[in-house]
Amino acid sequence: MESVYFESSVFIAVLNGEPTGKQIRSLLRELKKNGVRIYTSIITVQEISVLSFRRGTVAADPVSKLSKMARVSGITKEMALTAAKLEAQVKDQGKLPKEEQISENRRRKWDCFHIAAAMCLKCECVYSCDGGFLKRKTQLGIDSLRFSEPIPDAPPLDLEPAKEKRSERTDITSTEIRGSGDGSPEDKAGAQVTEAKPDGKEADGKPEGDKAKAVVAPLPPVGESPEIQPPASAKPAGESDH
Repeated sequence: MESVYFESSVFIAVLNGEPTGKQIRSLLRELKKNGVRIYTSIITVQEISVLSFRRGTVAADPVSKLSKMARVSGITKEMALTAAKLEAQVKDQGKLPKEEQISENRRRKWDCFHIAAAMCLKCECVYSCDGGFLKRKTQLGIDSLRFSEPIPDAPPLDLEPAKEKRSERTDITSTEIRGSGDGSPEDKAGAQVTEAKPDGKEADGKPEGDKAKAVVAPLPPVGESPEIQPPASAKPAGESDH
């Protein structure tokens, strides 16, 4: 594609921070990366500016943000005549029930201007978040222009699960990841885990009763000196080596 047209509902979704704003920004990056020209009309400037002038809201300059996302085209004589032709086709289809007709009258003129601008700018596709606007393609029998929701061909990668996993492990302590050095497993507190052995046997396979036990000599009564045993190599007094 060489050029596309964004209807005002697309920019309103971005400026209002709606859930579809993320995929719209991805579509904008994708189109600009592929060198596709993005157009909208001065009608969009009027529609998005209403939001910034509502009572109780902080005045903003949505036009500067809009100009960073798309090229704003004025309404030419050709666009006005084309819009009039499209609106005449809608009226020729007959009146709708009263409630639907009131809603139709309010939006019909703006929709026809957007479609006429896209057609005169030789755009190949017009993007819109408005389901009623997307139905105009069938209603007007337009074959030269594709209507689509603002969805990129390559959906953005969802990196949120990976971020959550990393955040869950931020509380790891050194004792949780320190090894004992001898290859034995450790628990989260860093203490060595001993494996239970069947039949009262230790890890070497020998019964506990066969292991050597330390012999502790009894203490002498109070007031007496302990008897010192001579070493085994010591000889009685008076004996010589000869």
